Amino acid sequence: MTLTMDVEVRAVREGRWWVLHLAGGGTTQARTLTQVESMVADYVSLTHDVPLDAVSVTITDIDPGPGLAQALTAAREAQADAMRAQERAASRVRALARTLLERGLSGAEIAIVLGVSKQRVSQLIAVPTPTSVSTASVDGSVDGRAAGRPRPTRTGTSRGALTSGSA
Repeated sequence: MTLTMDVEVRAVREGRWWVLHLAGGGTTQARTLTQVESMVADYVSLTHDVPLDAVSVTITDIDPGPGLAQALTAAREAQADAMRAQERAASRVRALARTLLERGLSGAEIAIVLGVSKQRVSQLIAVPTPTSVSTASVDGSVDGRAAGRPRPTRTGTSRGALTSGSA
């Protein structure tokens, strides 16, 4: 049985290259972000004498270059704000659909009032199950991540599935 060596990397754009800073020490580079996994795996394999396929690479942070980090953070925050607004809107529509049902409107009538299909009305008035409830918290974090922070992603697909979702 081969053990997997998990490597976290921070990618920083410098000129036409990505400089890859490995957690725990070490630096290498790649021409594109799509090459990060193979370049880091090659580096770790050679410097730590482990099989290439035993290296698992996760990009934990991406700095796109001078002047862009702030724009990237602002864009991520705007996405998180939009997601929270969408969740609030969906909650209000569900509450309204249930209120309309309690006041005697049929599913077809509710569909017309809300501008949705009858099937969507069925979904809206259904009692939510624990797995269908949103994981956004009051502080704005989603799935345990701070709002606006990217999920760590794994590049490529040659070494298995993503390790933890993507932004």
